[in-house]
Amino acid sequence: MAPQPSQRVLFEEGSPSSTAFLLKSGKVSVTGAHLPDVEIEGQDLLLGCLELFLGGVEAAPRRLCTLTVSSEDPLTELSFDKVLALAKEYEFGINCNRFLAALLERTNDQLS
Repeated sequence: MAPQPSQRVLFEEGSPSSTAFLLKSGKVSVTGAHLPDVEIEGQDLLLGCLELFLGGVEAAPRRLCTLTVSSEDPLTELSFDKVLALAKEYEFGINCNRFLAALLERTNDQLS
């Protein structure tokens, strides 16, 4: 019998947090008051960087949306400082952009 994906809320909209998560594979549900609900399925996604890239690491930013993950794989939790250090590496930088690009694409699709 194959393992069943577990569901986990990573961030609640409006809550402070200064961490990100690396998702090996799975599905992410994004919900929020100021954007349409979207689902993103993929591999090697870095989740939770949007607020970091918008505002920096001076203080734990308030989350712009709620992220819920469904995955059979464990998540790797990373501090924002670690994300910034690793983002300079080519593969890790791609992981950062993969989720953000998918979020933009699906949001644009919903709004058009």
